[in-house]
Amino acid sequence: MIMLILGLSPDESEEMRQNPQRVTTAFERLASARKPGALNMRPTPNGFCLDKRWHLFHYLFTGHGHLGGEPPEGALLAGREIGPAGGYGPARWLEPSDTKKFAAYLRSMTVERLLARVSFDAFRREKIYGYTASEGSEEDRFEVEDDVTTFFPALRDFVIEQAEKERGLLIKLT
Repeated sequence: MIMLILGLSPDESEEMRQNPQRVTTAFERLASARKPGALNMRPTPNGFCLDKRWHLFHYLFTGHGHLGGEPPEGALLAGREIGPAGGYGPARWLEPSDTKKFAAYLRSMTVERLLARVSFDAFRREKIYGYTASEGSEEDRFEVEDDVTTFFPALRDFVIEQAEKERGLLIKLT
């Protein structure tokens, strides 16, 4: 299960609401652009792959693992449903105003603040995808630290760039 994020103008999102098949096509195009290896989240100009780490970041931003939330902290799983329900449900549209709130929240966060929120006990209790078997060993801690230090700045910069362009985010778990 991976998370794909597209930056869209309000006009582009309306076009997708009018023709829901375009949502599927847009995400298929972004998924096919992914590169194998550690940096497969490298953003395209309007797309970003958070890969399997989406649930880790949702937890680090919100303090819980359950699905759903409101911007700014819960923005990864917020928004209005758009497009077909394939995979893990329909994509979600985060309005440009909510993207700006999310960008401001991400600006206020640091890698150090996020790492201070890491709790392997909580990961197991909250069933954080990809981390439920982690026991907090040195190797586990290194993996989480690497994920946060690699993915967070890229996610933050992508969201800030989209907000500055007055774009919303179309978010899909697949």
